[in-house]
Order: sequence, then C-alpha cells, then structure tokens
Amino acid sequence: MGLKNFPGYRPTTSVLKTVDEPKRKKKFNWDRLFFIILLIWLVYFIGNKMYVNYAQISVNGQVILEKMSVNFTDEIRVKKMLVNEGDEVVAGDSLFSYVVAKPNEGRPSISQNQFDGNSNWFLREKMAITRQVELKKSDRKGIQTLIELKKQELEALKKRVYLGSELSHKIDPIKTEIQELENEKASLSSEINVLIHYLAKLQEQQELAIDAENERYQNEMKARADFNDIILFYTTPITGLIGQIQKEENEVCYKSESEN
Repeated sequence: MGLKNFPGYRPTTSVLKTVDEPKRKKKFNWDRLFFIILLIWLVYFIGNKMYVNYAQISVNGQVILEKMSVNFTDEIRVKKMLVNEGDEVVAGDSLFSYVVAKPNEGRPSISQNQFDGNSNWFLREKMAITRQVELKKSDRKGIQTLIELKKQELEALKKRVYLGSELSHKIDPIKTEIQELENEKASLSSEINVLIHYLAKLQEQQELAIDAENERYQNEMKARADFNDIILFYTTPITGLIGQIQKEENEVCYKSESEN
C-alpha cells in the first residue's frame, strides 16, 4: 500500500539549496621548481663532462702568427697610441694617430745643389761647348801662324822675282794658299762665335731651370707645411695581435730607422 492511501498525506515538492564556496587559491610549489632546476643542471653537467671526455681532444700547441712591422717612407711624429701590447685587432682598426714630421731646417736648397738632376745636363753641355771653343781657338791660332809664314814667304819670293832670280808664276799659288787659310780662319771664327752664343744661351736656360726648380721646391715645402697640420690615422691591413710597441707618444719615427 502506498503513501498516497494514508489519511492526511499531502504531497509536496522538495527544494534543494546549494551554497557556492569560494575557490581556494592554489599554492605555488617551490620545491618542484627547485627540483626541476637541479635536474636540468645535473643533466647539463653530466652531458658536458661526457662531451669533454669523449668528444674533445686537448693537446699542447703553439700558434705562430706572421710578424708585420709598420714603417713609413717619410719621417712622422706619433700623436696618440690607440692600442696596447697584446691587444687583438682586426683589419681596418686604427692603431695610432700621427702627423708628418717637419723637414730639417738645415736641409740644403735647390740652389745649393744646382748640379743635381737635370742641371747635370747643363753642366756636361757647357763643358763640351767650352772644350770645342778652346780647340777651335787653338786651330785658328795655328792657321794664323801659317798665314804669317806664308806672307813672309810671299814677300821673300817677290824680292827674288824683282831681282830676277825667281819666276813670277810662283807668286799666285802662294797667294791662293794664303787666301784658303784666311777663309779657314774666318770659318773657325764664325763657328767660335756661334758656340759662344750657344754657351750664353745654355747659361741663361740653366738659370731659368734653377729658378723653376727653386719655385717648385718652395711650393712643395709649403704644401708639406700645410700637410703637417693634418692628423692622420694608421689602420691595420691585417687581423692579429699587437706585439712590441717601440715608439712612445709624441716621438719622431725617422726614415733612417725604417731603412735599417
């Protein structure tokens, strides 16, 4: 028999009520983090040891680097060193700054060395022309002596012709010889004048050449003086290590030291 048949039974609906509890914040597990970190470190340490012991071979060796010295064709003054001994540099790095050293004040000028270079040609040519002039003057003097002797011979012959001891036909050949000697003497005198004129032209051209060379030298010295005020930088053409530095800042590197 069911409940519905009992007197006084009244069916009702049941209501269930729920209460929402607040979410509990999960606590961070620091122990797990430390364990993971320790595990990773142990794996790396053991793996690195095994790689070093079984995959790498270590031996004693020596590295030989090509040595290169820095030399200049002109005298320079080091302004500032930008590297130290033992530094590693790559191609294109600046090693130091410098300026071109000023020339010595006691350096002789072009006028003091006028027989150097192209002036040697003037000297040789003048000496050759002077020698030719002296030889032709000597030849002319010898011809003049022959002319005087021939004239004396002609006068003596004329006297003998007047006296009747000689024939007159001998006079004309001697006159012809005298005339030929006179012509030869005149030709030598003309050549001597031409050579003397050429010698004067050589002297004039030499003086002009010396003046032009002096002007060129002065312009070059002025350009060098202007260039001395420019600070330059020396860059290495190769990669390597800096070895021994033999110069200090503001010290002059002479050309003679580079040649030794």
